Amino acid sequence: MKKTLEYKILKYLFENDNNEFVKIVGIEKDSVLLNEKIVELKELNLIEYELVSDKPKFDNNGEPFKNFFTKNPYLCKITFKGKKELYKTEKEIIDFELAEKTLGKFKRTQIISILGLIISGSLLILKLIEWSGILQSTSCKY
Repeated sequence: MKKTLEYKILKYLFENDNNEFVKIVGIEKDSVLLNEKIVELKELNLIEYELVSDKPKFDNNGEPFKNFFTKNPYLCKITFKGKKELYKTEKEIIDFELAEKTLGKFKRTQIISILGLIISGSLLILKLIEWSGILQSTSCKY
């Protein structure tokens, strides 16, 4: 669910959670897709919603009227199960990013250790050549 519309909806509802139903605005331009995802999250019991048209609004004279022509007819609230799912998803995101960073550090460490191995091997070969030269010069004298 990482960085999906479902995640964005849960995150929005969590950040705006005041135990009241709120309208989801500004996270998706495609209102049909947004409405579909809201219904899917409701079916998974991750959110609750009310239809905006079910709540009477009042005009300037105090007379109630209903707004049936809204693109997003839902007022939503995150459930406890939704909060748990959001927490789980964010933990997975953090774990994944940490693993990526660790792997990146491991690759750098691996490269440095290979370079160290090459340098130490080269120094060992040079030392062996130096010793063999010393042995040859001492064996010729006798």
